[in-house]
Amino acid sequence: MSAYFRRKMLPGALAPAPASVAGGLLVAEGLKSDESKVSTRLGVQYDIAPDLMVYASYSRGFKGAALNLLNFLTAAQVASGGYLVPPEIPTAYEAGLRAAFLDRRLQVNATVFNETFKGFQATAYDALTQSNTLTSAGELRSRGFELEALAAPARGLTLSANLAYTDATFTDFANAPCYAGQMLISGGGCHAQGATFVQNLKGARLNNAPEWAYTLSTSYTRPLGWHDLNGFVDVNYAYRSKVNFGLNQDPNTVQNGFGVASLNLGVQAPDQGLRLALFARNLFDEHYASFIYPSSFQS
Repeated sequence: MSAYFRRKMLPGALAPAPASVAGGLLVAEGLKSDESKVSTRLGVQYDIAPDLMVYASYSRGFKGAALNLLNFLTAAQVASGGYLVPPEIPTAYEAGLRAAFLDRRLQVNATVFNETFKGFQATAYDALTQSNTLTSAGELRSRGFELEALAAPARGLTLSANLAYTDATFTDFANAPCYAGQMLISGGGCHAQGATFVQNLKGARLNNAPEWAYTLSTSYTRPLGWHDLNGFVDVNYAYRSKVNFGLNQDPNTVQNGFGVASLNLGVQAPDQGLRLALFARNLFDEHYASFIYPSSFQS
């Protein structure tokens, strides 16, 4: 296979392209990637009782190589093969149970998992080129558990809760990009490597992956005694712990833990074909960022 990259300035551009990226066609010959992989999934399930089941599974997948279409792709990067990101190989183990109690008025699900991603493909901000690049980490390990509960303790009342713990950590990421303004430190810190700067992120958490997350919900419905209409109220609260949106662990892209509450109340027809509701999202006016990313200053 071969790859061809062309840069062209569109009409109306405010500035010429940098000398390193301007010019003619960039050609990469001999592009190769072995895609002849077999994905595997094995599972076993055992019904201990009519309302109690346990299971375990093993899976191994494959995510093919990717082309890194950089905004600042240079002839040197094409010649060195820096545009090609190697394949990703995920391996996952999972076990859990599904149970129901009290005539199925209480349902409980529990899951534990352990996943490994060799050659994990991730997007990171490169401070040198001031662009997002696709990079390959040596290995990512993600393990944890999930708990879910659903209860109907009274007529018209439903309660639910979900709890998740995730430890997503890089076990090998020797050539991760540095963040803008990071101090140069010899050893595992940010240091020069060729024409770029890298750091060792072994032991760092995966970006945008909260360690803890939970959701609490309640819903109550009862007849109003008028035209067969039902009144209802739904209350929901969702929390996630602190995350860093930057793969390169930029301290300026951190979002602290926060929770958001929501409320719905109104009336509805028995078949729910007609529904009139008032709602409030972010009931307590919690301020948070859905995403934070660095950007070069432009006038």
